[in-house]
Amino acid sequence: MRIRNMEFHNPAGNVFAAGIIAVVLALAAPLALATTAINCPGSVSTADREMTLTAPAGAICLGSGSGNISGNLSGAHPDPLFALLGAGYVLIDKSDDTTSGMLPNFAVSGASAGATTGTFTFNAPGYQNLVVGFHFGEGAPTNAALNPDWFAYSLPNGTTQANWSILAGAGATSNPGLSHINLYGTAVPAPAAFWLLGSALAGVGALKRRKDA
Repeated sequence: MRIRNMEFHNPAGNVFAAGIIAVVLALAAPLALATTAINCPGSVSTADREMTLTAPAGAICLGSGSGNISGNLSGAHPDPLFALLGAGYVLIDKSDDTTSGMLPNFAVSGASAGATTGTFTFNAPGYQNLVVGFHFGEGAPTNAALNPDWFAYSLPNGTTQANWSILAGAGATSNPGLSHINLYGTAVPAPAAFWLLGSALAGVGALKRRKDA
């Protein structure tokens, strides 16, 4: 006797596999959404400012200082962050200027000038090792020594949103709000992009061969 087209089904196995997938997804979801609050520079003195960024776990405070973060690599007013970040970094763009940076008409949303708290969102395809810099105003002349003026954080790759707030010490007469947000990063290496493209093309070819077969 010849048996053709026999198929074996294992309902218990299918249920087990589905359960494993559900557990993995349940564990991955909180990891993807996990955030942490990072203070920068880490201590508030009488008249100084402290910034808090709530971002995906892995973000860190790189530093803070007085003056402006202009986004300029050189010239009369070079950006101090480029010295901090090192070679390979570029200004991706600024929240208050759609003509500067590497992405034309790029804008950071949720970056209202003068605000002391907010949420910013962005999209920077083709860039990695992201760093965000915040610059705040000096305010009235009586607060000319209110520091720091800028704060910088590194962000985990894939970050597209974070919440922020700025707090002035008890001795400050005011807390001048946001001036602008700069986004920095390094370009994704071309070989990696070609490798991804090659992998995608190979996958398409394999799928076509399977269909033809």
